[in-house]
Amino acid sequence: MFWRSDITGGLSIVLMVYAMPLGVPQDSLVKDCWNLNPETAIKGCSQLIQSLPESNQNLSKYFDLRGLAYAARGRSRDAIADYADAIQLDPKIESYYLNRGLAYLAIADFNLAFADLRHAIELNPNDPVAFYNRGTAYSQHEEYENAIADSTHAIALKPDYAVAYNDRGGAYHRLGLEDESIADVNEAIHLKPDYAAAWMNRGSAYQRNGQLERAIQDFTESIRIQPRYPGVYLNRGVAYFDEGKYDLAIKDFDRAIELNPEYAKAFLNRGNTHSRMHDYESAIEDYTRAIQSISGYAEAYEARAEDYDKIGRQQSAIDDYTRVIEIQPMNATAYYRRGLAKRRAGDVSGSLEDIHAAEQIDKDISRKVGT
Repeated sequence: MFWRSDITGGLSIVLMVYAMPLGVPQDSLVKDCWNLNPETAIKGCSQLIQSLPESNQNLSKYFDLRGLAYAARGRSRDAIADYADAIQLDPKIESYYLNRGLAYLAIADFNLAFADLRHAIELNPNDPVAFYNRGTAYSQHEEYENAIADSTHAIALKPDYAVAYNDRGGAYHRLGLEDESIADVNEAIHLKPDYAAAWMNRGSAYQRNGQLERAIQDFTESIRIQPRYPGVYLNRGVAYFDEGKYDLAIKDFDRAIELNPEYAKAFLNRGNTHSRMHDYESAIEDYTRAIQSISGYAEAYEARAEDYDKIGRQQSAIDDYTRVIEIQPMNATAYYRRGLAKRRAGDVSGSLEDIHAAEQIDKDISRKVGT
C-alpha cells in the first residue's frame, strides 16, 4: 500500500512583515499602504507609487509593501515585479532580496530564490530570519543537509528560535534521523508550547519509530491547538490504521477531506483503508478521486489497479498498470502485476513479456510480489 503522511518541517516561511514605524507621515494613503489587510495595502500603495517621484526616499518601501500584499494574496509574480522595483531604487536593503527570494520559492523557481536569499545573507550575515528562510528553501528543494546547516546557523544567532528548531527537526525526519528530529521538536515545544506544527512533527517522528500511541497523542494535541489543518488528521488516520483501528482512521481521513476537498493523499489513504476492510468498490472510488486531484498520481493508479484485479476487472487493472508504467518506467512491481493480470485475462504471451520486463528491472520481483 502507498501511504502518504505529511510533515510541516521546511514549510513555515517567515516573511518580512512590517509594522508602521514611528515618524512615518500619518496621511491616509500611507496608513493604507502599511495596512495588514492586503487589498487595502495594494490600493493605498498603488496610489502612492503613482503619485510620487522616483526621488522620493520612501518609494522603494512602498513597492516592497505592495509586494508583500500581493504575496499574501498569492500573486507571486506581481510581488516579484514590485520587489524588483524596490531593489532597483535601493539595492542595499536585505529584506527586499529576502522577500523576492520567497516569492520565487512560491513559484518553485529555486535558482532565482537561492540567488536572492544568498544575497540577503551577504547584506546581513547576522540575520537569523535569512538563514531560516534559506533553510526552508533547501527543504523544499529536498536538500536536507543544507537545510539543517542553515537552521543550525539561525539557531546560533537566535537560540530561542522555535520555528528553526521545528524545521530542522523536519529535515532530520526526512533523513530518517528520528532521535535528532524528536530532540529538536521537543525544544520547539519547550520554547513555544502552543506550536501546533511542532506537535505534529514530533508525532510524525514517533510514528516513524513505531511509537504509535505517542504519535497519536501528539497529533491529537496538534489538533486541539489548530483544529483546521488537514495534514494532522491524515497523519493520525495513518497511525490509527497501523493500530488496526480502521473506523477511526476513516473518520480522520473524512475530516481531512472535509477541510481540503482536493486532498489526494487523504483519498489515497482512505482508499487503502477501505481496501484493507475488503470494501473494494469504495476503495476504487477513493483512488479515482485521488487521481482526479493529481492526474499523474502513480501510487493511486497502482492501488486502484490492484483492487480492480481483485474484483475481476482485469482489463481495467491492465489499463491502470499501463498508466503507472508510463509515469514510472522502472516500476518493476507494475510490470509484474500487469503480467499477472494479463495471465488472468488469458493473455499468456503478454503476461510472460511483462514478467520478463519486471525481472530485468528487479530479479527478485517474483519473490517480493508473489502470485
